[in-house]
Formats: sequence, C-alpha cells, structure tokens
Amino acid sequence: MNKDMQVHKRPDYHYCRHMGHYKLYRDNHDGTADKIDQDLNEEVIRKKCYELNGWNYKPKSAKQPWAEKTQYIVELEKGVYLTSGHGDPPRTLLLEHALCFNTSQEANDAILEARKFRPFKNARPIEKCHES
Repeated sequence: MNKDMQVHKRPDYHYCRHMGHYKLYRDNHDGTADKIDQDLNEEVIRKKCYELNGWNYKPKSAKQPWAEKTQYIVELEKGVYLTSGHGDPPRTLLLEHALCFNTSQEANDAILEARKFRPFKNARPIEKCHES
C-alpha cells in the first residue's frame, strides 16, 4: 500500500477539557465513549492518553518562545493550595505541590470550579515565576 492510500486507525483513547477538568475517554468506535479518568492537570491526562494508545509521550516544554514568564497557583485559603488528584477540590499545604496555571484566567476558572464544592471566599490566584 503506498503512502497516499494508508488508512489511519482512530485512537482508542482521547482527552478533552470540560468544565475546568481534563477528561480521558475510551472510544467505543460506535460514536460513543466512556469516561475513564479526569484531572485538573492537562499533562497528567495527556500522559495517560499517550501511554494507553501506545504512543511515545514527551512532556510539553515550558521553554517555548510563546510561553508566558509567569505562572499562577491558586490559594484557596491561607496556606492551602489547589493541587491535582482527587478531592472536593484536591488541596495541599505544600507550595511545591500546588497546581500551576499558565494564565490568571485559567487560575480564576479553577477557583470557580472549586467553589462548586466549598465557598472559598478568600480564594485568589497568586503569581509564581517560572523556575529557570
């Protein structure tokens, strides 16, 4: 079969962003898909998707020329930060485990999502410089 006639198989797994989370789906190849995982961190879900499809995973580089120099974390309460994982929403006391967002808008969207579970009246995005 020549290159022009190759048929590309649809992947068995895919992910997409929905309501502030990244959701991983298994394609049933009949127009439906089953959700099998979700996370606030895109890279966690992207890595699982690549591994399940048998693809070579390479993390997105933070040193892309168009990337912002500042990232944001979400402080839900004094000394309590939003993280990835399970919870309502997942939280950590360790700043180094806080989930990073590329824009203040993404951080504010995460706050809105967290407020679906608890009020977090003093939640705020905090600027965090990229580590070189």
